[in-house]
Amino acid sequence: MDEEIELLGGGMVCPGLFGAHEHYLHGLFGALNQVASLAQCATLEAVRLVLVDQLAHQATGTVMAVQWNSANVPVAALTRDFLDTVGGGRTILVWDQSFHACVVSSSMLRQLETRGFPPRIKGSNSNGYLTEEYAMFAMAWLEYERDHFRRLLVSQQEIFFSHGFTRIADKDVLGHGLLGALVEAYDDGTLVLPCEGSIQSWMIEDGVRPLSTDNGLFNINGIKDYADGAFGARTAACAPHHYHGTEDTGLLMRTPEQLQRLITLAHRHGFGRVGVHCIGPEAIRLLAGVYTKALDEMGGDASGVILGFEHFEAPDLATVQAVAKMQRAGVPVEVVTNPTFNSDIGVYGDRLDETVLRMINPYRTFGAEGLIVQAGTDGIPTQNPWTSMGWAVDRPAQFGEENVPVEDAFGMYADGTLEVGKPATFIITDRDFIRRSDEVGQVQVRETWIGGDRVWRRGHK
Repeated sequence: MDEEIELLGGGMVCPGLFGAHEHYLHGLFGALNQVASLAQCATLEAVRLVLVDQLAHQATGTVMAVQWNSANVPVAALTRDFLDTVGGGRTILVWDQSFHACVVSSSMLRQLETRGFPPRIKGSNSNGYLTEEYAMFAMAWLEYERDHFRRLLVSQQEIFFSHGFTRIADKDVLGHGLLGALVEAYDDGTLVLPCEGSIQSWMIEDGVRPLSTDNGLFNINGIKDYADGAFGARTAACAPHHYHGTEDTGLLMRTPEQLQRLITLAHRHGFGRVGVHCIGPEAIRLLAGVYTKALDEMGGDASGVILGFEHFEAPDLATVQAVAKMQRAGVPVEVVTNPTFNSDIGVYGDRLDETVLRMINPYRTFGAEGLIVQAGTDGIPTQNPWTSMGWAVDRPAQFGEENVPVEDAFGMYADGTLEVGKPATFIITDRDFIRRSDEVGQVQVRETWIGGDRVWRRGHK
């Protein structure tokens, strides 16, 4: 007991964190040295050298590169033909910095088609270039041995625990390989972090239905889809002139009818949640209209289906007010945001008009309008929720006074409360981040406890 008291030191005991938008998939992008970074590559030759080095380092398997910066290496320069020349038949995937676009080699395209790559997706390929959900299909069919999958998942759970997550929502359980590995690992006790999972609708067409492991720790009960792309890939749906120097308005990937079908699918197959990726103001407005119309047709009752906005990154004021009104009326509407993307506000000055930059994660406006939001990290550019909270507290002031107190930032992640007489789920931090709010982004978790059991302790395996 003395050791535990000493360990607490100047830190805090507080509720654990719920990551409302996380991904076990991110275990594929860093574990076991199976990734190359192109963040510093300013020329195509520099990209080639990095890939050649990774090919030599990784003798077999899929070679993946991340953090391709489209501001330095033009989209048109990275092609399937280029990757084929570099790889000589090896399978290569190159992701942009937002993970919402990728270029794939011919061998990967063949793998996707062989394994059921949906025909409607094939048309998205332009010399190997795939965007948004289409890019996600490249991850869905990555092939790993089950033991390799298990190591990746255990490594990812360790990352979640080290940041103080005591519950997560995995918003892209993609591919039968990943889903099968997750079910097996939860069933045999390898994974113990409570997880609510969502799948894309194509997996419903493959026969996947809501499921739960016997211990109740892992559940698939949600459908995930995409209304638009991302600012990083210049595919978030905006109004004309929101992107500098072009008439580009991004990418609206779904019609209202297609989004409405998701709600129908959820009702038909027993799913309890529909969540749609929406980043740009036009996509958010479109989705709000779809949800409003659907509720009107159902007499204001979603019949047990939660309607979710994923990201909700750059909404206009009228849409914020409309969604807040739905919440006050008792409509089951969830808004999940990612404060870490505040770090992009300055970075995206090269492509976005200031009116859009001011819209990005306006948390003070959310509070003023009574909008209830949850938060995740999305793993891009960090999986650390404390870094994410820091960006909510210290949002760049030159783009509007939208920062919030540390209590509000923590509240977007807090996973319940500590109650007397109940098994405790909590974390111990290394500092009092309420009193030292300027240090919230530097918080380190010392211990993570779930249901009365310590599942992680810094410095111990």
